Parts: sequence; C-alpha cells; structure tokens
Amino acid sequence: MSRLRSTHAVVACVGVFVAALWASGCQTGTMPQGDFGQPEVLQPGESQWLGPVATARISVAWPDVEAALVPSASQSIVVQFHHGEELLAEGTIARPETQMSFTGLRAATLTVSATAHPEPDGSGTAQATASTVKKMVPDEVNTIGLTLHSTISAVEVTPSAPTVVHQFSTPLTATAKDSESNIVLTGGTWEWSSEDLQIGTVSDQGVFSASVPGQVVVTATETESGVAGQATVTVTDAALWPMHGCSARRDSQSPLPGPEYGAVKWHHSRPDHGDLEMPQPVAGMNGLTLSQYTRSGLYALSSTGDVVWEYPHEAAYDLDVAIGPDGTAYARYGDYLAAVSPDGTKLWEQSSSYWDAGPTVDLNGTVYIADWTPVSGDSRLLALGSDGGLLWSHPVATSILVRPAIGPDGTIYVATSRGASQDSLLLAINPAGTLKWQHDFSPLTGVNIEWLAVSEAGDILCGDGCGIWALRADGSLKWEQLDCSSYLGYGAVASDGSVYIGDEDGVLHAFSGATGDHMWQTEVTDLGYITEAPAIDVDGTLYVSTDHGLVACLSAEGDVLWQTWLEGSLLPLSSPSIGPERTLYVTSIAAQTYALGVSGYGTTDVTIRNAPEEGSVR
Repeated sequence: MSRLRSTHAVVACVGVFVAALWASGCQTGTMPQGDFGQPEVLQPGESQWLGPVATARISVAWPDVEAALVPSASQSIVVQFHHGEELLAEGTIARPETQMSFTGLRAATLTVSATAHPEPDGSGTAQATASTVKKMVPDEVNTIGLTLHSTISAVEVTPSAPTVVHQFSTPLTATAKDSESNIVLTGGTWEWSSEDLQIGTVSDQGVFSASVPGQVVVTATETESGVAGQATVTVTDAALWPMHGCSARRDSQSPLPGPEYGAVKWHHSRPDHGDLEMPQPVAGMNGLTLSQYTRSGLYALSSTGDVVWEYPHEAAYDLDVAIGPDGTAYARYGDYLAAVSPDGTKLWEQSSSYWDAGPTVDLNGTVYIADWTPVSGDSRLLALGSDGGLLWSHPVATSILVRPAIGPDGTIYVATSRGASQDSLLLAINPAGTLKWQHDFSPLTGVNIEWLAVSEAGDILCGDGCGIWALRADGSLKWEQLDCSSYLGYGAVASDGSVYIGDEDGVLHAFSGATGDHMWQTEVTDLGYITEAPAIDVDGTLYVSTDHGLVACLSAEGDVLWQTWLEGSLLPLSSPSIGPERTLYVTSIAAQTYALGVSGYGTTDVTIRNAPEEGSVR
C-alpha cells in the first residue's frame, strides 16, 4: 500500500504527542597509533601513545518531562503507522509544530511510532523514539499520546572515594545508569552539593575544592529524574608519597591515580648538584614535591615546579628523606639526620658515626633509622621520637643497608647485609624494640637482600638480584622464586600481593603474590636496565623508569600504554612517585626533577547501550 498524504492541522484523525524520548547514536574516536620503535626515535620531552584504540557506541534514554515537551536537542519528529510489517503512513512534525493529521488509515489495530531527529526535515541520527499499539475506531478522531519514562535507576559518581590534599581540587564525574548498568545519556543538567562546606565545596561542573582536612559526602543529582549518587571525599594534609616506596610498607602502592599520559608538565634543574645521586622525590604536604641532590640539600617545589624553600647541606652521599604524619621531613645525608618543618625550617639535627638505612616514619611519628659503627661493623636499629630523642635501639651484628619496612600490625622489618660468615637475615622487631623472629637465608649461599616491602595483607616480600622471597607474618616461608634468567632490580607489591620487578634486560616481570608463579613479562626497552621499583597507582596501573631516560606506563596485565623519553639515551632515573592531580615525579642523574602527566588523552573502551522502555498509552 502506498504512503498516505499527511497534513499539518489540528488533529483530524490521529494526534501524536511525544512527552519523553529515547535517543541512539554512534560516535567513534581514535588515538594516535603506530609502531613505537626505540626511544631514540623520539625527541626529548616527546611521548607516544601505545595503548589500545577505543570506540564508543552510545544509546541514550532521556527522562520523562513533566510538561510533555520534546527536548530542545530534537528539531523534528517522524511519525509512522504500521499494520504488521507494512508501512501505511508517515509524516514529519518540525518544531514548533506539535500536531499532525493523517486521513484514510485502516480501521484496524496499528502500531504507531514516533522518532525524534536533530534536523527539522527528519534527518540525522535518531535521538528519541517511542511506540504503542492502537485499535483505530472508524468515524471518530483517535487521539494517541506516547510517553517514555526515564530509564535512570542509579547515578554513579567517580571516583567514588577520592583523596585530595587540602587547598587542591579534583574533578568528579556523574554518570546515569539504568537497571542493567548501561549508561543513560542525560541533557547534562546536574545539581552538585557538599554536605560540609567547611571541608570542601563542589562547583556546578563537579569540581571538588578541598579546604580543610576531613571527610565529606558529595552528592550529584540528575535534575530531571531526581536520581542521585554520592562519593565520599577524604581531604588530607598528609604527604601522599611520603617516603621511598610510598608508605612505611615500602610497597610502592599509591592511594592516588597516576597520569593518563606522559607529557612533561615541567622540570626543575639544579646546576649545583655535585656528585651523581638521584633519590626518589616525595610528594609532601600542600602539594609540595621534595627533592634532594648532593651538595644541594633538600628543597621543596610547588605544583608548577618553582622552588618554595631550600634546606642546604654539604654531604655528598647517602641521601634519603621521609615525611611524618605532621608534615615534618626527616632528611638523612651522610652522618647527619635533620628534622625540617613543612615550611623548610630546621627543627633539630643530630649526627652519628654513620647513618645507614632509613629513615622510615610510622603513623605515630616514630622515626626508624639504622646507624653503623665502622670499627666493629655492627649496626643498630634506632627508634626516635619526633623530637629526635632515642626511644630504643636494637643491635644487629652486620650492616643494615635496606630501608626498614613496617607491617600493618606495627612490626618493623629490617634486612641485614651479607656478612663474612653468613648470608642476609630478615628480622621482625616488635614496636617496643624486642626481637619477634628472624629468618636466615644462609641455606642459599650468596643471598644479599637488596629490597624489602610488606603487602597490605601482611606478607613480607624481599629479594636480591637473583631471587624473590615471600614470608608470612609469623616468619615462615610462603614461597620463593629463584628461576630468574637476568639480574633483578627492586620490587613493588600491588594491593593483591602481586610483585612487579624489572631486570637488566629492560623487561618488567609480574609474579603471583599467592604462589610466586611468573604471570607475565613485558619488554619495556632493549636499551638498558629497569633497576628501580615501579610505582603502582590506585587502579593497578604501573609506572616504570629505566637507566636511559625512559618512563613507561603499563596496565596491570602488562600492556604498554605510553612511553616518554625524557632526555638523551643514557640518563638514569629514580624510581617514580605519584603525587596529587595525576602527576608522576622522577629525578634524573643530571639533577633534574620532572613532573609528568597531562590528562585528556585517550578514550575509554566501553559499549554503552540503553534499550528504551515501551511507550505507554496516555
């Protein structure tokens, strides 16, 4: 049957009134891609994306509008009448018209549908649709109304539990979802609120600005449907990467997300760096980054790379720093240990015959550091109060070269270096300073523990260049991994216990935290070593530095997402650390501190669908 003529007029037979709409569309995006060869093909400061290219297919449900008005995004409605599969009539209602008449329709049970489009002539991707079945009564005007109710059943605010340093801000995103967790596109009308404006405020765009430390619930309400979602924001004034390895567990696990892309935001150079050392920078309070170099001392950089304050010293070796819960920085350099306030003022300073490993600071502000006596070769683990006073000491027969780590129950773990008559020992010391247990590695000749970390579950992970060991909290051996073909660097431990560690061939390895089995390996570079521990962000993403100026980002499954070559082909870098605002920090052997991380690159590989509900007859 041919299509019938339609006329714009007051309803003569059937008037169709669309009150709420369903829209579907498809949009694609691509990421720069190609065969990333060796880092030397890049220029200094350049980056190349190596991650997967993502696409999005979007189907959107618009909420019901109380006044039954077509949303402004739609400029026309195409109305169709079907009898079974046969199209009987079709017409287009263009804004601002609201009614259309159809004559000569079959007096039968027909399917009536209305589809909204962005162009006045009914063209463009369909934005909304609704349909119903109606029995046409002869010799009278049949009036039909179509309504599509909102499919929004929940609102998800991401991140759901972010941590923000006070005086900084973080963006929050609200996403409407239906009962099957498909994303429902809205008109962008959201109402944001903070339950405690003293702790922080949130803008109309969802940007949370932190004012003072505390915890606050932020609510996002989709105004047309009235459905709301929440996020719990923690505002802290504590350092977010306070020491080498991030927390006192030394596991290199950050509570923050890392950068989505590795562009260089800024770098700071020290012309007076002296001898070659490159301690890991720490993310301190108030957004400051603390770095240090030989004969330059300790200095704090702002979030834009400007020097805020400096604490000079003249030592030329063994630099390390840790930040306590009150923001005090404890800096070890040579024979001196200094306590520096958050504004760079010296609080106290004391010397030793030789400070060895540390400092490590617990949540109570107790400082753990080892000193060494050159004549006897003996060491002591010292516990110092925040005022520098000695709380206790525990003697050790050989040197302590590995930074102490602290378990979830407060146990302090230290590893001794290999002595003349024995291999390394791993000591577990109670918070009161008494020995809890020790594990002797001497059955394996030549073991010299070089790194030490504690997992969130309380397992102790340690290793040297030839092996990895996992011990339970009671000191028993959980597993060991000795099947290593290359010399291993320092390890990092993820929240699930997985161990990530690089080697001298530029390969990053992943080992199971439960069994020690080798899970995967990825060649990050074939030009140099990965000796420093990776940094792990809150989502499990890995950040790796090499000894020739390359920084790489990998997924938890070992896929390389991006690589950035900082400068030259022979430029060793420190272990990365993660700071606020998705920033990654590294220092180089040439006394430069780099901040990497420009967000906004890439897309999310998601399929977003929404099947609209059947239109209901009004």
